[in-house]
Amino acid sequence: MSRTDNRKQETLSDRLKGLIIVAIVLAIIHGVNEVLWLFDTIVIMLIVTILMPIKFFVIVFRTWQLWITDDKKLTALFFGFVILVAAFFFDFRTVPELWAYRLGVETQGKAIEFRDKGNSEYIVYEFSVGQSIYRKEQRVSFSLYKSLEPGAVVPLKYLASFPAISFLVDPRQLKFQTVLVLFMGLAAIASLYASVIKEKVSIFMKNNLQFPKPA
Repeated sequence: MSRTDNRKQETLSDRLKGLIIVAIVLAIIHGVNEVLWLFDTIVIMLIVTILMPIKFFVIVFRTWQLWITDDKKLTALFFGFVILVAAFFFDFRTVPELWAYRLGVETQGKAIEFRDKGNSEYIVYEFSVGQSIYRKEQRVSFSLYKSLEPGAVVPLKYLASFPAISFLVDPRQLKFQTVLVLFMGLAAIASLYASVIKEKVSIFMKNNLQFPKPA
């Protein structure tokens, strides 16, 4: 077998190992998420909220480390910025909805429009508080999407002090979003520390998984 074929096999093997690791981590996070949701919603809400500043500090700190140690400073800065945006993409949607779901005032609204965006389903709904009317588009679970039709009355919650933050009651979708929040945060930090993690894993395997040489 040629050297090129060996490299291709090694690359394929590394990718397969990476996919297996990602699948295992995602399964663990899903299990942790399920356990957290067995408690009062305040638990998962506080955990996700507290993780936001921690995640921000770690990503910024690691980006700064790479900036001062890496020759490719602009690459490090760009990579850190992309990781920061990716890590917080789901947070800014999930955290307000968690707060509305846990602390919000219950009311009813009307489903106005249904939007199928490929792998995601969205419902546009509106509700009124006093003389004001609020409208929001929300990603929902497939089961809720299929169970409603335009004009249907839907239960929702909103923050009394800021009605613009509302949540069309859909616990299944919210649980899915919290899995993504936890996974994306961990993945973002792991990607920034990939070289460190790889080095530590290599040292561990070298020191602990050595097979005895034959006599």
